[in-house]
Amino acid sequence: AEHFLRYHNYYQISGYVYYFEKKGPTRTHQLARPIAFSDVISLVHFDQELRFIFFKLTTEIEIALRCSVAYRLSQAYGPFCFEKKDIFHTPELTEPFREILEKALATHAKEPFVAHFTRTYQEPIPPAWVMVKLLTLGNISWLYSQLRTDLQKSIAGDFSVDHFILISWLKALTELRNTCAHHMRLWNKVFVNYPKIRKADKTFPIIQGQ
Repeated sequence: AEHFLRYHNYYQISGYVYYFEKKGPTRTHQLARPIAFSDVISLVHFDQELRFIFFKLTTEIEIALRCSVAYRLSQAYGPFCFEKKDIFHTPELTEPFREILEKALATHAKEPFVAHFTRTYQEPIPPAWVMVKLLTLGNISWLYSQLRTDLQKSIAGDFSVDHFILISWLKALTELRNTCAHHMRLWNKVFVNYPKIRKADKTFPIIQGQ
């Protein structure tokens, strides 16, 4: 136990133990039934494997999404479409998004492909297919939610879903992906963002609130 806790954050481990404790107005720190520390370790390892599985799957979706956003927007507005106010349903969002672009560019300034662009070209912001590699999934999700409806639909068409469905999916996907990437507890996690369910999928045994 001492060796395990030396290399695993106690606060994070206590999150697993909590579900086996007696419940009260405040945390009791008393077990409802006896469990071995090895059971806790097994649960931590299970959750680790669960995160690995989901991270792999969300990565594939994330890469496809970045590709679709870059392709559809540059197809409609050219390589520097991210700086066009016409892509947003509210033109005032152009400036806040430019700040996001500049921050991402500064963060990755030493990346060889970014440094090459800066040395070679005069444009301050690289083309969309470069920038989608630098933005976070949260940035991409936010961008998609703020696009004009016709652009949302063209991207959603690549995934065979309605655009308003995809907005909710991307918010949920971002939360799931970040949970996995930052090694946070996935087992028994209560998510803030719920994905909308298509009518065609209503037959899935999804229980609301779980």
